[in-house]
Amino acid sequence: MRGSSRSKREMNTPHTHVRCDECETIRPAVIVDMHADDMSGAYREASDLRCDFCGYVIATLYMAKPKTQAIEALQRKA
Repeated sequence: MRGSSRSKREMNTPHTHVRCDECETIRPAVIVDMHADDMSGAYREASDLRCDFCGYVIATLYMAKPKTQAIEALQRKA
C-alpha cells in the first residue's frame, strides 16, 4: 500500500502495470510476501500480485512442486 513500509520479501516490479478492479484504473503492480496456503499439496509456495496503490490482490501466483513431491503429497491425502 502506498505510504506503508514494504516487506523485505516484496519484489518491486517497476515496469509492470495491471488494471486494478478496486481503483478502476491501470496501476503499478508489486509481487508481495511468499506464503504457503495451498491445500492440494501440488504447490510449494505462493505470492500475491497486488496493486501498489491500494493493495488489492489481483492474483495469487503458485510455484508448482516437482512432480514426485506433488504425487507423494496427493497419495498421503488419499
